[in-house]
Amino acid sequence: MYVEAMATRRTALAAAVALVLSLGLGACGGGGSNTRDEDPPPVEEPPTIPPEPEPDPEPNPDPGADEPPVDVHLDATRADVAQAAGFTGAGVVTGVIDTGVNRNHVALDGRVVEHYVYVDPSSNDLSVDDADGHGTWVSQIMAGADVAGGWPGGVAPGAEIVSARVINDEPPEDDGSGEGNEVPENDGTPEFLAQVHADLIAADVRVMNNSWGGLYWDSQATTDRFAAAYEDFIFANDGLVVFATGNSGMADPSDSAALPSKGGAAAAALERGWLTVAALDSVAWAADETYQLSDYSNACGIAMDYCLVAPGEVIVIDEDETAIDGDTTYWIVGGTSFAAPQVSGAAAMVWEAFPWFDNDLVRQTLLGTAQDIGDPGVDATFGHGLLDVGAAVLGPARFDWGDVVADFDGAETFEPGGIAYWDNDISGEGGLVKRGDGVLVLTGDNTYTGATTIEEGLLAIDGTLAASDVSVGEFGGLTGFGTVAGDVVNAGVLGIGGADEDASAESEVLFTIEGDYLHGADARLAVELGYVLEVGGTATIEGGELHVLGAKEGYTPAGLVPVLTADGGVDGIFSELTRADGIFLNASIVYDTNAVGLLVTTFSATGLAASGRIQQASLPTAQRVENAFRSIDTMLAAEGGRSLPEGFLGAAGAIQGASSAAMAEATLQSLSGQVHAASAALAFEGIDANQRALSSRFDALLDDARLAGAWSDRLGMHGGWSQAGLAGLDFDLDGWLVGNDVRFGRNGVAGFSFGRSDGDARIDGGFDRNRNRSSTAMAYLGAVGDAWYAQGSIGAGRFDQDVRRMLQLGADVDSVWTEYGGHFSSLYAETGMRTHLGGMALTPFVGAQYARVERDGFSEADGSGFGLRSDAGFADRWQAIAGVRGDRTLRLASGRPLTLDVRAQWQETLDARGEVFDASFTGVDDWQPLTGVGLAEYGGLVGFGLSMPLARSAWLQMDYDHRFG
Repeated sequence: MYVEAMATRRTALAAAVALVLSLGLGACGGGGSNTRDEDPPPVEEPPTIPPEPEPDPEPNPDPGADEPPVDVHLDATRADVAQAAGFTGAGVVTGVIDTGVNRNHVALDGRVVEHYVYVDPSSNDLSVDDADGHGTWVSQIMAGADVAGGWPGGVAPGAEIVSARVINDEPPEDDGSGEGNEVPENDGTPEFLAQVHADLIAADVRVMNNSWGGLYWDSQATTDRFAAAYEDFIFANDGLVVFATGNSGMADPSDSAALPSKGGAAAAALERGWLTVAALDSVAWAADETYQLSDYSNACGIAMDYCLVAPGEVIVIDEDETAIDGDTTYWIVGGTSFAAPQVSGAAAMVWEAFPWFDNDLVRQTLLGTAQDIGDPGVDATFGHGLLDVGAAVLGPARFDWGDVVADFDGAETFEPGGIAYWDNDISGEGGLVKRGDGVLVLTGDNTYTGATTIEEGLLAIDGTLAASDVSVGEFGGLTGFGTVAGDVVNAGVLGIGGADEDASAESEVLFTIEGDYLHGADARLAVELGYVLEVGGTATIEGGELHVLGAKEGYTPAGLVPVLTADGGVDGIFSELTRADGIFLNASIVYDTNAVGLLVTTFSATGLAASGRIQQASLPTAQRVENAFRSIDTMLAAEGGRSLPEGFLGAAGAIQGASSAAMAEATLQSLSGQVHAASAALAFEGIDANQRALSSRFDALLDDARLAGAWSDRLGMHGGWSQAGLAGLDFDLDGWLVGNDVRFGRNGVAGFSFGRSDGDARIDGGFDRNRNRSSTAMAYLGAVGDAWYAQGSIGAGRFDQDVRRMLQLGADVDSVWTEYGGHFSSLYAETGMRTHLGGMALTPFVGAQYARVERDGFSEADGSGFGLRSDAGFADRWQAIAGVRGDRTLRLASGRPLTLDVRAQWQETLDARGEVFDASFTGVDDWQPLTGVGLAEYGGLVGFGLSMPLARSAWLQMDYDHRFG
């Protein structure tokens, strides 16, 4: 269906994220085995003024009362919320331009995948990765792993790190300006940075953290050269640059951090991939959520349109620690240097959540979801506000930068089925353009005022669009459970349905258009019966298609089912009505002034059979289902279905939902109860087995004129029943028969016998099963001559059956079971003549039998009303029998005799009654014949056996019989 995931949409983000993580993150990094120190090629003009870290306040190992919480960088930014939902930044590579990063640090071990060194080895200690420690502290806050019992980890603990060591161990002193050092017009610093950026691009870096500054200039030419240094990273690489505002306490960021605002078109264009970060006072926030900048932090100032804030004072592990123990050193460090990496980590998490975002949309999402603090809106102090990672991983919250293009394919999302969810309430003057074959779901109450255009793929609204008109293109689709306050123009597909509702007979509004709805000439309105599209204005239908997807979960009664209502009236008609491959529902369009509906009629069993969509043998079951549906319709109309069994409507709806002829046929076969129809046949097989055992006794009496007394025989047989159009049944019979007889007169024999047998009948390829246990007693009288015999017997017994079946109800399944019994009686007469052929004794014989089986009534449990029930009944038959039995005895080397028995028998039914009986579903009172494999009109049996005496009173005997016919 158009969005199967919409049927089970969860409102809790954590549950949705759990689904994302269950897929695995194939792009996660591979530890430290591929890290390296690498000196990049020298630039032609090395910078005379190297970058330097902002002069952060001195680290404080003994903070006392001013200590910030150890997790302030996670708590204040709600990064802990995003992490609890499962986001870690996995699969995203971040770059740290700084003093280096200690690759063996306890929180970073295995995470630094590249380590580039750009500083002069003659004046810097290259025996360590980070002599200063600044870059290692920054990396911890951005992407450090949590350390058990020691430290909670960074913002994006799954992101990978590329280190670019560009800052000298001893940075240059300030030139007295308070802004660091001025960049001369011909200095090579911009070109040096361009080379660094090229290496980061080659290492797949998407987020570049810059916790450094100390450079200033006034020349437009220098601005253009710096802008050129970032162009490839931002435009060709689609990367995001994050800069600390600086620690000079000024009203504006440093020149480096505010580069897009330094003038000129080239610099201004960088804003699409640029964020600047000021420092929030962590201690003040932790005390009572006071929002103020740290006293050293430069404000957002001229960069406020692309600026936000994050906590500036944080706790880190000493840069040289490779393990946590009792002597571990922790530092409180402060500066915009440590606010910036929180935003860099957040960017990695947003890119993990939405890998198809470009850098501009990541930037917009981080700015748009920031918590507005200070003066309302964007201000010169806090910019867009406090970083909110927990909101950012839910998608955009403001369309303040023009129309947002969501262009992605299904393979580009971590969500099952190629679905991306935007769960924030989205505001702003921009609109939304959907492209690509992925599915975008908007779950918030959205107030953005721009147009919503679906050019490709599917947009699902699980909330509201309060101020946007929607246009669905030829290759687009719209669906959901929400409300569009504006107009909808549909040239593609509008789908209504898919909600996971309890079974009910009433239609309900699922999607609302408060404005007008225009259905184009080539458009499709796809609906599930039971759901309604509600239009507040006029519904104009210029042709196109009304497509029935099926019915909502639950039963759809016969009658008029509304699919569209329009307060302003309906103008026009659909060109065609189409439907999915449903079998048990028929519908036709009905138009009214303010509504369009479908007149639903119950299927015709005879019509289905005549059309070839079901087999003729399934007609009685189809008739029973049809009558059940009609009974449901009557009861719903009369008293709302209050007397219907629990679950009956839902099960009936599941049957209605059968989407193909094959599924419908399987449904009808499972509802037929064929295994019940075979119950009498299984009882008759037991009677026949006892009669054959008694005939074998007369063979033995014929062999030995002095034989009399106790005897026993083993009953065993495997066979099957089949009939065209019905599922076949296999059966096994196993048991024993014991008896005793006496001789009288010259030829007379009289005796009795008692036996037990177990039968097991199974539907071919199915789960239906009938287990039978029977007990029998027989009295017999006969005469045995020199080469002939004649015998007659009368028998009676009792049987008990355990029947278990699996019902297919459309795409659903259910199980039923019942236990019932009965008794049987039989009369049998047989005569045979002994002849010899070579060393084998052969006995041709003929016989006649009358048998009667009386069955108790039954009612199957469970099945939601689609189990079967039947009253007590009987079946009887007359049979003629002819066959031959033979045996030959061989002497083994030990002197013991080994006897081989063979037998073949043919039997034909002369008359039979009661093999077909009436049954009804347990949920309604409607009786129809129960079809199935019944009593065979004719058939045969072949078998063989081996027997050998082991001791005076012990025998080894093996027999096998197979029934056919």
